[in-house]
This record gives sequence, C-alpha cells and structure tokens, in this order.
Amino acid sequence: AHYIGAIRYVRLPDWVDEGYCDYVAKGTDFSYDKAVAALKHDEPEMHYERSGLYLRYHLRVAHLLDHREISVARLFSTQFDPLEIDKEIIEYAGRR
Repeated sequence: AHYIGAIRYVRLPDWVDEGYCDYVAKGTDFSYDKAVAALKHDEPEMHYERSGLYLRYHLRVAHLLDHREISVARLFSTQFDPLEIDKEIIEYAGRR
C-alpha cells in the first residue's frame, strides 16, 4: 500500500493483492509446474472459494513476473484479464 498508495491498493483485484503476497511469502516453496498441472486439471485447490487457498492467484502472479518478466510496478498498475492469463499459462505450458 505504501508503494502504490492507499487508494490504488484498495482497488487492486484480489488475485493481484493475494497472489503477490503468496508469491513473496512462499518464495521457493512454490512449484510453478505443479500449479500449472492443478490448473489444467481444475483441481479444487485452484479455486479460492472451495479451498481457501490462493494458489491460482499465486500462479498468475508468478507467470507474469517470472515468465512474462513484467515488473512489479506494471503488475500493480495494469489491469490484466485473469481468465486470459489462465489461458496463457496453459498455452505456455504446452510449448515447454
């Protein structure tokens, strides 16, 4: 909130806010490939509403920061379509 300002912070989509927090907190305890597999198979842990986990949010953020190589500033300032990111993640995984 300090970095982007209070008003922008409260307007962040939950997937950006919670996904970034998970990204920072879990560090190397996150497996991108396992999360992609869970997304592909629509596993329950990929749905916050069912599991209480932010794994899908974390995956989106990790994809944008680590694979698309966008900056944190851009993550916080750009309105990304989360469903398009999910689609992109699956397509990206198919090319690897």
